[in-house]
Amino acid sequence: MNRKESLRGQRSETHIAIRDVGRSLHEAKTLGEFLHVMYDACVVQRNLYRKCGIFHREINDYNILIASDSQRFDTQQDGGYQVKYLNQVLNPNEPACMIIDFGNNIELGLDVSVPRVLQERRGLPKFIARSIFKRGVLHPTTYMPDGVTMPRLYNRSLEIYATVDNTEYEQFNQSVDQNPPHSSDPPEPNFAYRLFHDAESTFWVIALFLAHAAPKGYQIETEWNRNFRIFVTGTSLDWIEIHEWDAREVFSPDRKFWQDILHPSFSTVAPMLSQMHQYVYLEWAYRPELNPEHVHEALMRLLLIEIVRIQDNDADIEFATGTRALPVPKP
Repeated sequence: MNRKESLRGQRSETHIAIRDVGRSLHEAKTLGEFLHVMYDACVVQRNLYRKCGIFHREINDYNILIASDSQRFDTQQDGGYQVKYLNQVLNPNEPACMIIDFGNNIELGLDVSVPRVLQERRGLPKFIARSIFKRGVLHPTTYMPDGVTMPRLYNRSLEIYATVDNTEYEQFNQSVDQNPPHSSDPPEPNFAYRLFHDAESTFWVIALFLAHAAPKGYQIETEWNRNFRIFVTGTSLDWIEIHEWDAREVFSPDRKFWQDILHPSFSTVAPMLSQMHQYVYLEWAYRPELNPEHVHEALMRLLLIEIVRIQDNDADIEFATGTRALPVPKP
């Protein structure tokens, strides 16, 4: 274990070597496996918040791992979780996810005494939440969460949810759907890192992974539509200090946009991505009365619907090795 003291008050970073290391997220073999891992990634974040008061702050496609297959990991992950993992309902003996790299996490109760810590930008621009990239609350004219409803489950997805927790379902529905009236010029909320920022980062991990995914037997593309070119260009930034404009602002939450982004073999997940984007697109700092976990809840519901659809229709898709051919930026 390597402990590194920080200059920010009493904050410190602790580095721990673990015996079991999961597999890269990019080693997911099928669409169903990937969605399963991302569902459990949301669960991990919610449990960290509930039990430890932790925001991760650097969610990306390298920090989310496919869980180890070892029996030792199986034993360590048993029990004690307030938010249940998907495998605890569908496949009790198959843990799906690990999250690593907590060097930039925030622990509530300790770090909130240093407001600057809650306003820092950490991570790759293509994954961090847009308001964190901007270093400020998104403008209410465009991003006020009015008229929004919590995604609803149905049929077997609702039955599965009910076996885990039948009380929270309606609580989330009612609180989000209530939509209290806002003035035409609402006061700007305090800008600080919140749990929904981790949720937005999780959405961008899902979106980028699926946008770059290709099916087994993939024929290399040589032509790409305009929306896919825009998406690839807008998510290619690696360093915040160099690029101060967030190109993701021009991405549309419409289903047609996401259909253009995905390889045609994965077009069936465009509705899921569209609904996720519509939810995370908004500035939830204007709704501080909501349960902090509500954005994770929305993502998990949409993931569960898609996982059940794949299972019920035997519609899983095997990934090709590597990623799609991406368009070369025009000179």
